[in-house]
Amino acid sequence: MSQCHDTSVSSCLATFITALCHPNCRFVRCIGVGEFGRVCMGYWNTKGYRRKVAIKTLNLQAEEQDRIRFLQEAAIMAQFRHPNIVNLFGVVKEGEPVSEGCLL
Repeated sequence: MSQCHDTSVSSCLATFITALCHPNCRFVRCIGVGEFGRVCMGYWNTKGYRRKVAIKTLNLQAEEQDRIRFLQEAAIMAQFRHPNIVNLFGVVKEGEPVSEGCLL
C-alpha cells in the first residue's frame, strides 16, 4: 500500500482519490449519522450505469480541522481494495447539498 507523506491534504487527495461530479450523485434518504455528518443511501451514475452507494457527507458547520480529518479519512480509505472492506469510489467536493465534500 502506498502512502502519502506530504502534509498537504490536497496533495494526498490527488494521489489517491478520484474527484466525482455532484450532478452524477442522487441522495435518496438518510440512513445514519457519523462523526462528520450524515450517511445517506443514494445512487451514482457512472459510465451509463446506476450504482447504489452509501454517501457520507460533511456537516455544513464543520470546522477546518474536521474538513482535514474527513479528507484524510478519504485518502486512507481510497488505498484499500479488499472484498471485506467498503470501497471508496471518490470524493465530491462541490455542489448542493454538499458544501465541503462527500465520500462515495
